Amino acid sequence: MPARSSKHRGSNQMAKHILDQLIDDTPKEEPPPAKNAAAVELRRLGGKKGGAARAASLTP
Repeated sequence: MPARSSKHRGSNQMAKHILDQLIDDTPKEEPPPAKNAAAVELRRLGGKKGGAARAASLTP
């Protein structure tokens, strides 16, 4: 069974759609958050020693 053909927009509707896309003032993407320079240098924020430090503080 052949698929139905889609309804085409009228020329006025198509023109309005194009203008709406061109005039759109909303930002497309937000810039990524700034990274902590110390964490970038160490590649993490204390993940390796964190577990050992917590375990040492819990045991008597």
